[in-house]
Amino acid sequence: MHEFLRHRQRPTPPPPSIPKAIMLEEFDLRIEQMRHLLAAAQEIPEFRPNNQQPEQIAALIDAGLAARDEDYMPALQTLNLGRQELATKTSAGHEAAIGVYANMRNRFSKDDVSLHAIERLACQDDSPDSTRKQMQQMSALWSKLPVPPNSPLEAMAYVPWQGMNRAVFDSLCSALIGAQSAIPALDQNLQEAQTRLHRQQAILTDFILSGLDQGCARFPLGSWQRALIETIPQQTAEQLPGTACLEVLEIQALRKVVLTFIAPSATSFIVRQKRSGEQAFRMIASGVINKTFITNPLPNGDYEFDAIGHNSCGNGAPSAPIALSV
Repeated sequence: MHEFLRHRQRPTPPPPSIPKAIMLEEFDLRIEQMRHLLAAAQEIPEFRPNNQQPEQIAALIDAGLAARDEDYMPALQTLNLGRQELATKTSAGHEAAIGVYANMRNRFSKDDVSLHAIERLACQDDSPDSTRKQMQQMSALWSKLPVPPNSPLEAMAYVPWQGMNRAVFDSLCSALIGAQSAIPALDQNLQEAQTRLHRQQAILTDFILSGLDQGCARFPLGSWQRALIETIPQQTAEQLPGTACLEVLEIQALRKVVLTFIAPSATSFIVRQKRSGEQAFRMIASGVINKTFITNPLPNGDYEFDAIGHNSCGNGAPSAPIALSV
């Protein structure tokens, strides 16, 4: 067995509890591998992994991206927002509870019966559960407390300070309870989306491994087709690609420009073009796995080109642009 195949194993799907960053790193590697398979199928007419045409491979990539970007990521972001909301409501409730507790102890320091009941309300920590429990107990005691000594004659109930009464306090507690009660459903939505993402990852993994097996069996060692197929990355990149370097090799007939590029840690490239008078570069190719690219025939004029290295971590810095006239 060829060394390239010997060290490849079908990975076990990760359990639902796997850290989100690790799961996405693995999934992004599968997408990168699929893009390489697609590029190889476009370059090699005889290479049709699992008898799939390039457009069918592209559809598999699109399905995977949809599972990540339109299903899993929104569910993750919604849960994160829910957790942030819970943290905000917990903090507001905890601060109110601390303030009211201290005020109660001070205002009822001469009332032994009330003070004994108040001191049982001390909050152990600022977690949502502990804060909610303290606030609920404090609210229950609040209605039983007498009007503190030295209160204004018109006072009908205990009010710790202006703007804070039992109704305001209870509203803070209700907001905390609402934020906390929303978390289980949001977490369940994320778990279900994660399961669907795992399913898509398994489909992509099987396709990638089958495609590599078929490609290596179909094309002999030393062939350019085999060399192209074996450029498919086998592990997650550890860092973004370095800054790309771009050169013009030649200008062919019909004003086709031949470009070559390199970038440390890049597994594919994006090529961009800007014509004289245009404000920004526009992409003319992506997922280029060869380090050489030939443009379509260009109208006469002045152009600039640059290249960007890409790997499973994302895009690197663009190369310095090269200007030329054709």
